[in-house]
Amino acid sequence: MESEKVSVGVELLSVDDLPAAQEFYNSVGYKSGIAPGCDIAAARIGGEIVGLSMICHENEMLVLRGMQVDPTFQRQGIGRQILERTKELLSDRECWAIPYDHLENFYGTVGFVRVDEEEAPEFLKERIGGYRQIRPDKEFVIMKCHGA
Repeated sequence: MESEKVSVGVELLSVDDLPAAQEFYNSVGYKSGIAPGCDIAAARIGGEIVGLSMICHENEMLVLRGMQVDPTFQRQGIGRQILERTKELLSDRECWAIPYDHLENFYGTVGFVRVDEEEAPEFLKERIGGYRQIRPDKEFVIMKCHGA
């Protein structure tokens, strides 16, 4: 049985919110932390961060990173709301992502499509190779989308 969907506000964080964002990432085991030069979208319930994503400017491209939802609040539509808001923030710009392969359909719901690794930017090919070394038990895919 799927959990009831929860509607949350998704907002861009200010510099003052960065310590709370880092604390959230620590609490869910996201080891990469906050990357410099990223816009961070946060979902909150009762003032507490329950989900985050980062839109990072890397190699003159946009990359979605750090898409995380507190396990207590997963399967309630929060991740999708974060992705939808993130896509709005892109305007009409292209954005790349490297999710786990089991999330391909989830990312696809907001317009991300799988890209053959040979067609991906070199820095993303290198990154996915690093992810595979760190997490050999997981499968990853490279995806991209255009903003709203």
